[in-house]
Amino acid sequence: MRLTRKLALAGAVVGMLLMGTAHAQYQADPAALEDNYQAKLKKDFITNGNWEQSIDGALAKAKAANKPVLAYFTRSYAP
Repeated sequence: MRLTRKLALAGAVVGMLLMGTAHAQYQADPAALEDNYQAKLKKDFITNGNWEQSIDGALAKAKAANKPVLAYFTRSYAP
């Protein structure tokens, strides 16, 4: 397995571990979850970041550009 895929998978594991701790605080209010999600989508690092939403797409773009992959995992808005 290539190093970039290993790093992406490691990031996913860390993200999943962090999601578990944040998930409990948002379970009760779906409207607050949606508000958090919409607010996050408007942040500069999202709107100006040209983010790829699939790991396979990100790896393909990184390989073509000979650049590393930066993975950002969040679930602060999910039910």
